[in-house]
Amino acid sequence: MGAMGISKTTLLRESVAVLIITGLFTITGAFASGRDFAALPRFFYWLIIVAAAGASFHIAIHLLLRRGLHSLRDRAIRIAAGAFLGSFAPAIVIIIMERTVRPESGSEGWFIWLTTWVIGTTICFVRFMPPAWQVANLKETRTVEPDRIPFLHRLPRDAGFDLVSVSAEDHYLRVVTADGTATIKLPFATAITELKNYPGERIHRSHWVATSSVHSLDRSGRSHTVRLENGDSLPVSSTYLDRAATMVEIDRS
Repeated sequence: MGAMGISKTTLLRESVAVLIITGLFTITGAFASGRDFAALPRFFYWLIIVAAAGASFHIAIHLLLRRGLHSLRDRAIRIAAGAFLGSFAPAIVIIIMERTVRPESGSEGWFIWLTTWVIGTTICFVRFMPPAWQVANLKETRTVEPDRIPFLHRLPRDAGFDLVSVSAEDHYLRVVTADGTATIKLPFATAITELKNYPGERIHRSHWVATSSVHSLDRSGRSHTVRLENGDSLPVSSTYLDRAATMVEIDRS
């Protein structure tokens, strides 16, 4: 776990995004940089700007999104607010660089900030709002069809098909349903594969929950837990935090 609770996976994903955006600006020579810089200096010029912007936007939005539960509308408002707050630091960096290495550009400070804010806000909404397909999948009310879900046929008959959660315990799985609890021997990865047609999400390396069973997402320090309708609480890892939050947000929308 990195600074501010950022996982290595998230850090790697953000780093790749910075390199991709840097590459696009370098190749296109955006904002006349192709006229003023050779390829290599242009790459480092954009790398500094994009990295500064990425860090500033991410920190501002990350802090706002961590403050309690929120609906999709609230999430959008917080992303917009975070993008606004996060736009000032990279704008200052760009202004300093422009005055230092491209004084002839004549760009006004307000225009640099406005451009940074608009581009940054667009990228932040793409990055931090749940994808449309994910929202559609979680909003969809699907009738469980046991024939399409092999995992259900591994359960005892009296367990029923109304799943609440599936948790890995050594070489076994603890399966909680609306009718009780069952223990079966099966790799957790296999269970996740067989549950792809069941409305639910993986929230941890060892836990999966049914969408309909989620009551709330609770936070204590840097740790998060999902509280289920039956009163159980299960840990949520940072890798799956956005997905767990989306389940709660859609339920509250």
